[in-house]
Amino acid sequence: MIKRAFVVSIVLAIVGVLAYLADIELLVRALEALPPQQLALLVGVFLFGALVKGLRWAFYLRAAKLDIRWRDGMTTYLAAMTTSPLPGGSWLAPRLAQEHGHVRMRQAAPAVFFGFIVDAITVPTLVFILFLATDQPRYSFVVPLVGLGLGITLFSVGRSQLVWNFVSRQLARTRFTRGWLPKEQDIQIRVRALMRPGPVLGGIIFSLGATLCSAAFLMVIVDALTIRGLQPLEALWIHTVSETAGIAIPIPGGFGVTDSSIAGMLNRTGIGLTRATFLALILRSMSVVFRVFFGTLFLFLYYDRFLLSVLDIRGRTRNAYRRAITIPGLKQTLRPLAAALHLRHRQPVAPMLDIPGPIEEGSVGD
Repeated sequence: MIKRAFVVSIVLAIVGVLAYLADIELLVRALEALPPQQLALLVGVFLFGALVKGLRWAFYLRAAKLDIRWRDGMTTYLAAMTTSPLPGGSWLAPRLAQEHGHVRMRQAAPAVFFGFIVDAITVPTLVFILFLATDQPRYSFVVPLVGLGLGITLFSVGRSQLVWNFVSRQLARTRFTRGWLPKEQDIQIRVRALMRPGPVLGGIIFSLGATLCSAAFLMVIVDALTIRGLQPLEALWIHTVSETAGIAIPIPGGFGVTDSSIAGMLNRTGIGLTRATFLALILRSMSVVFRVFFGTLFLFLYYDRFLLSVLDIRGRTRNAYRRAITIPGLKQTLRPLAAALHLRHRQPVAPMLDIPGPIEEGSVGD
């Protein structure tokens, strides 16, 4: 009964997330307008892109010298899609990696940092090349340069031994943080393993593949809901520019930044601002719904133990409390205190005493 209630609560929470992040009314209208063949193609493109991104995540974990299989690394990413639309939801993937063998969350967490760095270098560079090839105005190069500068800066920080030495010195200053030094050294080893030329080159290739899949997803949606449609190069242009804007303006989830960029770029193609805004909202809503739906499916298929382990928290807390109050001498300490408090509440209030008033003049010596 408790497990069933827990599953129901998770389903209700997922429905709440979908209702908050996705425009359900627009999504229903778009699904009604989509032909079945286009919808099947859209789902197929999304799943292929999810597999490519899952393979990229598994590559990052193995490049960090973690003992995890390719399949397990992919399932951690696919299941973590459940919370990926939420700010900070990407940290579920390192937590799920902890469910496999000897991997710890702190060891898998550098892969999230490294993935952002690779994307921050690859996507703005691609936009920069596209802008050069199409002879765009000079001011349009500001956004890709900012994103590329951010990626290069973070890459330099991750490789800098001076930064790691500074962090180690700060942790070694107090007794409270000195115990974190082994964990910091473990994280440093994983980060430096990812910063090698091999993982960087592989990450760039996977980033290009994931970018092409996302651009194809955008192209299928626009082709299905408009008469004009999009050419492959136009879809790649719109997606990379919007992603670069999301990197240069780091808002969690890219909400507002990427959506407005997609709407503006679609409007420039002649679709119209109203239709472009509608398509941007549909793209966001479908992406959220697909990720949450398929992520939840993988989460229940491969990580049911992780979900049901949450049920043990209340039981462990109750047992810990029961063990705590049976420690020898603790009851003897608590009982007199409870008795004193009980007597204090039952003790009647003392009557007020008559306090004599001030002495009148001339009364002394009568």
